[in-house]
Amino acid sequence: MATLDLVFPPLTGANYPYLSTAVLKAYVRQESRHEVGQADLNLRYIRHLLTPEAVRERVAAAETTARALERRSLTGREAFHLQHCLDVAGRGPAVADLLPAALRAVRTAAAVNDATEMAVADTVIAEALSAATVDRPPDQLNLVDPVFAASAADPRELRAALARDDCPFMAAYDRLVAPGELLADVVGISVVYRGQVYPALALARWLRLRRPGARILLGGPFFTSHRDRLRHHPWLFDLVDAFVVYEGERPLVSYLDHLDTGESLDGIPGLIFRRDGHVRQTGMPRPVAAKDLPTPDFDGLPLRDYLMPAPVLPLLASRGCYWNCAFCTHHHIYGDSYRVRPVELIGRDLATLAERHGCRHVYFVDESMSPKLLRHISRAITQSGADLRWGCETRMERSLTRDDFRLAHESGCRVLSFGMESANQRVLDLMNKGISVATIERVIGDCAEVGIKAHVMCIIGFPGETEEEAQETIDFTAAHRSRIDLLDFSVFCLNRHSPIERSPDTFGVTAIRELVPGHDFEERLAYEVKAGLDRSRAYDVWERAVASEHFAAIRSRCGHAQRERFLFGDDPPAAAGTGELREAVTLRPARALPVWHDVARLREHSRAFAARRGRALSVDGVAFSESWRLLDAVRRLRPRDSAGYLVFRPSSWTDVELPGPLVSLAASLAADRSPAAVAKQLDALLLPGSGRALPGPGRAAEEGGRPVC
Repeated sequence: MATLDLVFPPLTGANYPYLSTAVLKAYVRQESRHEVGQADLNLRYIRHLLTPEAVRERVAAAETTARALERRSLTGREAFHLQHCLDVAGRGPAVADLLPAALRAVRTAAAVNDATEMAVADTVIAEALSAATVDRPPDQLNLVDPVFAASAADPRELRAALARDDCPFMAAYDRLVAPGELLADVVGISVVYRGQVYPALALARWLRLRRPGARILLGGPFFTSHRDRLRHHPWLFDLVDAFVVYEGERPLVSYLDHLDTGESLDGIPGLIFRRDGHVRQTGMPRPVAAKDLPTPDFDGLPLRDYLMPAPVLPLLASRGCYWNCAFCTHHHIYGDSYRVRPVELIGRDLATLAERHGCRHVYFVDESMSPKLLRHISRAITQSGADLRWGCETRMERSLTRDDFRLAHESGCRVLSFGMESANQRVLDLMNKGISVATIERVIGDCAEVGIKAHVMCIIGFPGETEEEAQETIDFTAAHRSRIDLLDFSVFCLNRHSPIERSPDTFGVTAIRELVPGHDFEERLAYEVKAGLDRSRAYDVWERAVASEHFAAIRSRCGHAQRERFLFGDDPPAAAGTGELREAVTLRPARALPVWHDVARLREHSRAFAARRGRALSVDGVAFSESWRLLDAVRRLRPRDSAGYLVFRPSSWTDVELPGPLVSLAASLAADRSPAAVAKQLDALLLPGSGRALPGPGRAAEEGGRPVC
């Protein structure tokens, strides 16, 4: 009998445990006698970074680096690094002070329904994560799409980064993994998102060094989508014994059985492994029938440590997708299989999760829940009398009626995510969405009428879409801003294995090629269009969409961008003016730092790099590492003759520039030096209408200083 540990690696969101390890654990226990455990290193890593001590440590590192950089000529990369250090050193002390309150807020139902409280809490958490990489540019950590200098798309960069002794995740795992953990015969690592690839491979290397007897398996959607390219990079098999591709239940159990029986790996479909110097790939495994899957097993995971007010558990009611949108690649990952779990078993799943974990909040993570399944689940929950709050992603189908949405709400449905994509009928037809603009408008209205929050996702730049048609989508969301509760715009990406790649002429697409040569693990492809928005112009229109007033208004109304928080919408919000964070942030003292370089030019470099990075990753076909190197081609920044100061205002999270002497004056006028007194004095100096204007050149000269910029 073999032992197995299943691990979910950094770095992605931590709202709830991911489903993969819980499903695999349950299936292994159902189908065998092998012992199995699971660990969420993603959650551990995030919780480790989100501590005041970790932030203060990074503040000290930022100050040290800033002092080393501030008085010498800087390359473009160094200028960007200095700006990051100044951000961390200036805002870091307030972030460290506010972080405990921010974590309490995102885990308190009343605060989750307070838009202002959530906006501050999410900003504090984002700043804390950003601080974690102050000593390793250009890495940028976040919970959506973290950026590492070692790109997940580039096997060469990954190999080089993993070979270095300063790989940050090696030291992290030494802290996060207890001496008695991950000692099983087999360790399976589940990789879902590209932001997990580098940390997951680093974990495999860590296991090779710290647990040399373990067999290491990597699986999940990311490597399944790139399964045909793994054989071209045999160095991966120095770290990994086998990749598990497609759905992993059957291959995993068979691999564990193989350790007991000596069965040949060639007879186990769903594996990629190396033997005798050659990489071998077996066939596609037979999918498990939905009725034969057990209820996911979350035992062993710290469910109350996730960043939600109460445990939210993911669940699948179906596997695959019943539709085939032109841009989608889910069929490639699932092997063109769509299976629906019997409704009575879904009811059993819900009852089991409630009994085991006291779970009242569930998010169905199906690719898209069909109208028929939505009705059946709503009816089953209502008839059971269960007190649940749930949500899912579904399509804006004509067959869905207001009565369907009303029944869903009565059963506890509080949020539905819709891939609307476009509000132009011609573009919807090009996408093979199978919906109409009239239905979209009605569905949004029906959800608002019955009390279900609507999360709407749109795509800008689908092949053939004109700028005028893209603007129709933007205008539509503006016209319905009061009924849309969460809005996302994305730039169209042509992905490998999508229907568009298979039939480019049908969609007016030409010149399909690698986005970046040598990036074998890049899902996106470069292309050209015969008509409509090209990739560069689509990016410009997207920037206009996310900068629109109504986009900001929708986001500010809910205070967040996380659909799962809507599951707690029945709880009353905190009374206005009583939010812990809102009060605390007004008491943070401003922090002034000397800046020997031109602040405006530092910011210009930082903004230019951020814009370049966005285009490099989505549009231009330039590798992120190359865009980082290109920063050195810009003119160097030189230090100025005298110092100015950067004053950070945590209450608004903006930077205010002042001449050094004026900051000294502000500090001296606050006789008791208390945070409140310093803040009040700076308010008198900085806020409009305070009766004291910011100094111009003449005023600054009188006070013995020079104005900044």
